Amino acid sequence: MDKIPAMKRFWLLSVVLALGWGVQAHATDWVMDKQTSKLQFVVRYEGSPTVGVFRQFDTRLDFDPRHPEEGHLHVAVSVASADMNSADINSAIRETAWFDVAQFPRGTFESDRITRDKPNE
Repeated sequence: MDKIPAMKRFWLLSVVLALGWGVQAHATDWVMDKQTSKLQFVVRYEGSPTVGVFRQFDTRLDFDPRHPEEGHLHVAVSVASADMNSADINSAIRETAWFDVAQFPRGTFESDRITRDKPNE
């Protein structure tokens, strides 16, 4: 079986972004509430899901609820801030076989579309 390169493995993770949006700076620019926001990831080890969190990340959201299709989300992550609640695991996931933090210290996500879950709301 071919070995999956470290950064490709990173993108195979399930990532959950739970954002608390605070003050609306302009009509469509939103400011993330860093106290209530979190960026989690889930990995599977021997078939069992394990949750981790990125402690350092930032977002930019340009969003008008009346026109979500025109919105844009950008997320920048400090990959070294990955925390799986274990010093040994945290050390291991920074190595080349996983996140390869030395070569890839930052990760980014750019939305290609924002859609409405419930029509007419």
